[in-house]
Amino acid sequence: MKFHFDTIKDFDKHISQSIPNYLAIHEIILGMSEYFIEENTNVFDLGCSKGTLLKKLMKKSEKENINYFGLDVSKNLLPKNEGNITFLNKDLTTNNFDMNNSSLIFSIFTLQFLPKKERLRLLKKIYNGLNKGGALVVTEKVYSRESLTQDLYTSLYYEFKSKSFSYEEIMAKEKDLRPIMKLLTKEENVKLFEEAGFKIHDTFFQYYNFVGWICIK
Repeated sequence: MKFHFDTIKDFDKHISQSIPNYLAIHEIILGMSEYFIEENTNVFDLGCSKGTLLKKLMKKSEKENINYFGLDVSKNLLPKNEGNITFLNKDLTTNNFDMNNSSLIFSIFTLQFLPKKERLRLLKKIYNGLNKGGALVVTEKVYSRESLTQDLYTSLYYEFKSKSFSYEEIMAKEKDLRPIMKLLTKEENVKLFEEAGFKIHDTFFQYYNFVGWICIK
């Protein structure tokens, strides 16, 4: 059966078996979040899937009057609204949503699935929606600039995935992702952040070809 995100039976388990240290990334993000969330503001998760990160954040945060919004194009993934979290079926390449008065915005392995021409437009929208001092947290799978390290990371990544998936499953998913996942290098991603307006940005995570950045307005 052809791979598609909204047909995965246990999405959170599948993703944690597909992305090294996925749960650790969540813990790092939750730790950083408290430095940026302000009361009476909005928090967005763009490409929220099952909304797991927002649910964890809502339970952890001691800030009051926070509105949480989870957006995803896959309607079948979105859960029901919970507490202060509103889940919205939205295509991030359209302009039918705003992110005004935001103190924190997540894009967790999401940009890589958007058409390259749409990424800068979305990043500019994010920048404009953030309050001064607000932050964008981005994680992406990237290409290495060097063929040697690219081959090394790919080999190690396949070894990691082989603990949970068969060779046939790994190769079938790789083939299905080719038309929809368009990776950039770390440098190309950073250039997009800067073109969108972010002058402050830093890497908070890297494991093989999986990288996380914090960008502050």
